Amino acid sequence: MKNILETLKGLPNCSKFLSLIRRSKLESIFSGSRPITVFVPSNKGCDCLEDVKDIGKNSQKIVN
Repeated sequence: MKNILETLKGLPNCSKFLSLIRRSKLESIFSGSRPITVFVPSNKGCDCLEDVKDIGKNSQKIVN
């Protein structure tokens, strides 16, 4: 079974969300083998995010 990162790599319409995961340094959470549920926005859905340039500084807020 693929983990979430592997699955996202095969979904071109979710590439912006995958980029946000990488920029926020949360790859370890999404690459594990434990089951988790994630509602992934499409690239169009990610367009509504206003300011994500500092997302890596606030990654704990995303997880919690």
